[in-house]
Order: sequence, then C-alpha cells, then structure tokens
Amino acid sequence: DNYHAIVSKRHSNSVGYIWWITNSNSLRFYSKAGTSNIDLNYGSTITDTNWHHLAVTLDRDGNGVMYKDGSSVGSHSISGWPGSITSTQLFSIGQQTQGVSIFNQPFDGTIDEVRISKTPRSNSWIKAEYNNQFNPSTFHSIGSEEMQPAVPIVTNPIPSDSADDVSVSGHGHRN
Repeated sequence: DNYHAIVSKRHSNSVGYIWWITNSNSLRFYSKAGTSNIDLNYGSTITDTNWHHLAVTLDRDGNGVMYKDGSSVGSHSISGWPGSITSTQLFSIGQQTQGVSIFNQPFDGTIDEVRISKTPRSNSWIKAEYNNQFNPSTFHSIGSEEMQPAVPIVTNPIPSDSADDVSVSGHGHRN
C-alpha cells in the first residue's frame, strides 16, 4: 500500500509511528511498540483539495481515536497496550525517513501545522481546536476598542487640590 506520509517517526517495521493518507485517500495511523502494534485504518477519505483539520489521540487507558474536521472517524481500544513508541528515528513531516535517508513516501499537498503532545486530548478539545481554526468568529468575538481619556480624571483627591503644608508620615525599617 503506497502512502503519503503526514508525520513519521519510525523505520520500516521498527518501533515508532507513521500517519498517512493511502492511495485510496483513506486516513491511516500505524504505531509499533516492541512486538505489539496499533493500526488505526478507517474508511474516512479525503477526496477534495480543501483544507482539513486532522488529529489522532492515543490514550493507553482507553482508545486510539482519529479525527477529521473536529469529528471522530473511528476508534480502537488500546487499553493496556504495552511498550513505548519512542523511536530513535528522525521525526519527519510530509515524508517518512529511514535512518538519515528519505523513504520515498512524500505527502502530496500542503501541511500547515503539526503539534505533538504527550497528553491525550479529549473529543471536546479536538472539536474546539477545529472550530477555532475553521471559523474563529464562532469561537470568540472582538468588541469595539475602548478609549481612555488623555489625562487621568481624579475625583475627591485627599488632600484636596492646592493643599499646602500637608504632613507626611510613614513607617520605615532600617537594618
């Protein structure tokens, strides 16, 4: 199966992970830890040239979940999945590397931003991220600019304006 790598941190058949779009335009995430692997392969396809928000979360106490445009497109239980996916391979965006060589799996398109987190994000967090980027005006609003007067206005000053011979007292400390 040929693929167009989104991100990769693995060597062929080694510990690590790769996330790609297959030639049939479906999203797929594969990860290996020791002799165990996770293969999230969902029928969700990308067949247009529009921008899409894509995310994958791996929660060792729950599920591996893949998202497209803020909505889950599939999940798989990974509770109790053993081992670490930490790899000594180079982290690559838009291609898979093997050692220091590029492994001919380039992404055919544009990747705008990649984030990697050690904390599994919730469905709500993923949806909020999508909404914030897709249509920011539904996520927040900007009011009109507030103007301050050029000179501060002080009311009822103590002592009163133009007061003379005002005593000053205070407390001090000396070492």
